[in-house]
Amino acid sequence: MMQLITMTKQAFADYLPLAISQFAEEKVLAGNWTANESVQLSQETFANLLPNDENTKDHHLFSIQQDLLLVGMIWLHQSSTTASFIYDFIIFDEFQRKGYGEQAMKLLEIEARKLGIEEIGLHVFGHNNGAIKLYNKLGYITTNISMTKKI
Repeated sequence: MMQLITMTKQAFADYLPLAISQFAEEKVLAGNWTANESVQLSQETFANLLPNDENTKDHHLFSIQQDLLLVGMIWLHQSSTTASFIYDFIIFDEFQRKGYGEQAMKLLEIEARKLGIEEIGLHVFGHNNGAIKLYNKLGYITTNISMTKKI
């Protein structure tokens, strides 16, 4: 059975280095940051968004567990009384393409409804075809597209 568990201090300590590293890599792949600056900029981003770590007001960080096994994490920010934004969603590589991402997103909707949230937004990097496919399947619609061409 899958569950979203509020992230503990230890779970957050385990999550943060991974998240910082992955976000830095994604920003480099997307062409937003250089490799040299990416880790520092990622650290600064996380420090600004989560000044009180897992206890930052209006930020809900969850460990995703399948039968007591940690399969990923998800971070939801309640940006208003009825709107929210997913800042991060990780299903570990060895658990991808097994339906865990879809299950976790559906559980997140339940948690969001409990908070009075009526809308969930998110950003997906254009090169992440698997995530785009999942979000389309779950009913998310594209609201903006940014495009770049290297010349």
